[in-house]
Amino acid sequence: MHVDRFTTADLPEFTRWFNHADEVLQFGGPELAFPFSAAFLRSLSNPQADNTPGITFAGRINGELVGSAQLHFHRQQHMAVLARVVINPAWRGKGLALPLLKPVVDFFFADITMQRLELSVYSFNNAAIRTYKKLGFVYEGIRRGNVQASNGQRWDTLIYGMLREDYLTMRARSAA
Repeated sequence: MHVDRFTTADLPEFTRWFNHADEVLQFGGPELAFPFSAAFLRSLSNPQADNTPGITFAGRINGELVGSAQLHFHRQQHMAVLARVVINPAWRGKGLALPLLKPVVDFFFADITMQRLELSVYSFNNAAIRTYKKLGFVYEGIRRGNVQASNGQRWDTLIYGMLREDYLTMRARSAA
């Protein structure tokens, strides 16, 4: 997989991946609307357009967009949030999240001032949780009943984090 920056050319393919409000809720949390707003879509390829302190990455296989992920920076705190990770539904179940996210995590920690990367994931998303653990994220807690789906069901959100020392330990293990 090749990982680079998300571009406006990726938008038509990306928007086809979402057909229901709950898919958008699972992808981006309760602050995103379905269908996506023009401002949100603009922010994916041009974060400065909407003053978004983040970067959207695109995972590609043979030029085809197969996944994306974002880093939302909080530079004064020397940390970021890994968010809005998604794999194209046609490519799910093929083990692509790990090769998408490893370069994103490496990119983040390449800045030696950055000390913490965190994420939230819904408790039922077992495939994502397995991937985050393989990357070296550590379970930190739960927000019970954190969001409400369209059917009225409430979803728990798990919190995971990775400190620079966790990252360096994981990198040393994989190099050995």
